[in-house]
Amino acid sequence: MIRRLPILVALVPGETPASFASRLAWANGLSFASEFCADQGFALQSLADGEERALSILAQLGGVDRAKLLRGFVTKTSTGQYLVAGQLVEKRWITRRRLRFCPKCVAEDIAASAVGGAAQRCVWHIPSIRACPQHDARLGPERRRAVFCCRNAECRSADFLTCSNVD
Repeated sequence: MIRRLPILVALVPGETPASFASRLAWANGLSFASEFCADQGFALQSLADGEERALSILAQLGGVDRAKLLRGFVTKTSTGQYLVAGQLVEKRWITRRRLRFCPKCVAEDIAASAVGGAAQRCVWHIPSIRACPQHDARLGPERRRAVFCCRNAECRSADFLTCSNVD
């Protein structure tokens, strides 16, 4: 039986499983999601590939319902198709190489969490969605990992785009 981790983070609605794994890893003292996943007996890529075992383990470790975890799931189903939160999307309508984000969502996540940091939402992978469904704010491009990498406890600044801790 898999036991829950000692420090949990709240699953954000629409958060990708890889993001959830990353935030759990950080909250429990690991710097890298890949290291965290390997310690649990699966590869980080397994979450992106939709491997049942990896998703089930992550849900149990994080103390979340597996069905809720799958609401933010983004995976390739076949050549030319992806599954995004249960919906089939053609490859040309999705991006996984370029991170986009809602600055208001990220600022709220950072302000609300003492340990978890910002969560990546599955809708940010769809380029045709140009504004955040929650805030109606423009989804912006990444700025050299600024969104998810500044986890300096003293920082916790809502102004993450100008954070001096990010290279």
